[in-house]
Amino acid sequence: NYLGIGIDAKVALEFHRIREQFPSWFQSQLGNKVWYTGIGTPEVIRRSCAALHTKLQLYCDGVEVPIPPDAEGIVITNITSHMGGVFLWETGFPATTIPTRPDATPALKAAAAALTNNRRQGLADGIIEVVAIGGVAHMGRLSVGLARAQRLCQCSTI
Repeated sequence: NYLGIGIDAKVALEFHRIREQFPSWFQSQLGNKVWYTGIGTPEVIRRSCAALHTKLQLYCDGVEVPIPPDAEGIVITNITSHMGGVFLWETGFPATTIPTRPDATPALKAAAAALTNNRRQGLADGIIEVVAIGGVAHMGRLSVGLARAQRLCQCSTI
């Protein structure tokens, strides 16, 4: 399962609302992808989820994880694929070191370091993966293999 926050969730919710209202319009996978594209395209200009890092704080295993300034979505997942076959964690850019304050306890520093070990994803390991995605154009490139998500961390709690 996964949880999308930001642009991914916004487009999915709008898709769901239209599909509930007009179920006969959604008869095939290809047709659904066309609808998804049509629903998401205005967000290329609108960018309603831009500056997500100023609107959201992300804490994983008690450590604040910085959200990249260009992120318009966060995906929290424990499955290997997303958006019909995109392997966000497996193909994502490696997670970077999470900064901690100079006065942070050794335990907090160790917890921050452990979050970015970039371990292999496992479905039954009790660990969830957290990745950042850009806007809808980035989502489109992800879906055809022309882009990569940004790994943020792996954790047990959010």
